[in-house]
Amino acid sequence: MSNGKIVIYFGGGTMAGVFSAGIIRKLQEMDIYDKIEAVYGGYCGSINAAYFLTKQSELGYSVFCEDLTHDFLYKARIFSAFLQRIYSGLIHRIPRGKMINVVNLRYLFDILKYKKRLDIDKLKKQPIPFYAKVFNLTKDKMEYLEVAKYNPFKVLKACVDVVPYVSDSEGIDGEEYVDGTILESIDLQYFLDKYPSHKIVIISNSSVRRQFRHYVKSFFESLAAISTYGFEAIEYFIKGEFRLRKDIAYARRTKNVLFIYPPKDNPTTLSTTDPKKLKITYKMGMKEAEKIRKLL
Repeated sequence: MSNGKIVIYFGGGTMAGVFSAGIIRKLQEMDIYDKIEAVYGGYCGSINAAYFLTKQSELGYSVFCEDLTHDFLYKARIFSAFLQRIYSGLIHRIPRGKMINVVNLRYLFDILKYKKRLDIDKLKKQPIPFYAKVFNLTKDKMEYLEVAKYNPFKVLKACVDVVPYVSDSEGIDGEEYVDGTILESIDLQYFLDKYPSHKIVIISNSSVRRQFRHYVKSFFESLAAISTYGFEAIEYFIKGEFRLRKDIAYARRTKNVLFIYPPKDNPTTLSTTDPKKLKITYKMGMKEAEKIRKLL
């Protein structure tokens, strides 16, 4: 039996996550915390969710539009990084410490810990259950870790260890974790099974208009990810794109699911670093958040 509360899932998307940064700003203004059953986050969505739950949503915008516009993404490294990973996976393994990373996670977490400090104590004490989507490399399966039960920074770090763009993994209780969203972007059935009587809000930061190029992208990502996942990476990534398309269609026709995603004229992609474009997408997120108000 539903108690009238909602479940919110914040998806990933690197710089496209500025869209849900706008959403959390509006939701904090709406003060809907007592209407939330649980919050979930994947990849950058987990960081936005953490700022929302600590009522620091104004920092989410500034991190994207002030800090991550430089020294975070190295787009020029993508080709060489992928070649290196394919070589490591197919021919001769290269130690992780010598891998080229496209994303600078050390810089990101310096921001979260010091410059735009995420209030970890408040995050652990706030009453709403908060789960992070990760992939357990040790057990070869997707998991949702309840953040308050672990070191939150370690869980958030695992969430953004997005293979193959970084070569890192995070050790938690003797097991190794990486980002889970690149393999299972939404996982809608999980939420429908766990919360059959609740309204579920799925927030996607990226385009829901899937094209053939997305399959091509997934295939090349899978080749570069073999050095981490083994040859199962090809199956993981290709199936992940199929599941995403299925979930998008399913979410749109399921009555108890509110599916929020950026408008067609959204100027921000996964790698956008132009502050003007990021600000436009942020404002789009604030506007789209009004749909949640109507749901309540």
